[in-house]
Amino acid sequence: LERRDGIKCHFSYDWQEIAKYNPDYLAYVEVERERLGENHPLFLTQYRLLPIHGGGGYLSPQQRAQLNGEHTRKHRPGRGKVYVAGIDLAGEVEGEEGALLRALKPRQDSTVITIGELDFSTGDGIQKQPRIYIVEHYWWTGRKHAELYPQLIDVLKNV
Repeated sequence: LERRDGIKCHFSYDWQEIAKYNPDYLAYVEVERERLGENHPLFLTQYRLLPIHGGGGYLSPQQRAQLNGEHTRKHRPGRGKVYVAGIDLAGEVEGEEGALLRALKPRQDSTVITIGELDFSTGDGIQKQPRIYIVEHYWWTGRKHAELYPQLIDVLKNV
């Protein structure tokens, strides 16, 4: 729209500009900067309005490399294995869903279930934590919670 009619429609002001006019906001952001750190991805994107380079993720290249494994995905639980699930429940939205919504709004929040298989054989006397192999991800975009809950329960109980 801005390109078509020449009227400026987008304005951005980082936290320092807003803090000039609002001392309460200044105090709040200073606490957040102390809590998160000046170079934390949330501080960079939310307060300094800077993009995150290198893939746009929250993990450094070293952290991403540590996540790589040679294990395969599993669509069914293995006999005698122990699994954990992490769930990120998206906010509910109206309108399109699934692949169409991700194409129209690629940053649209999705509900995600991550399944991890626990390996207790790799622990030592110092670190008694099991190694976690991420073996599956499930995701849904733009789905209403009422319609999503039965699917979540099915995945968590039966898959």
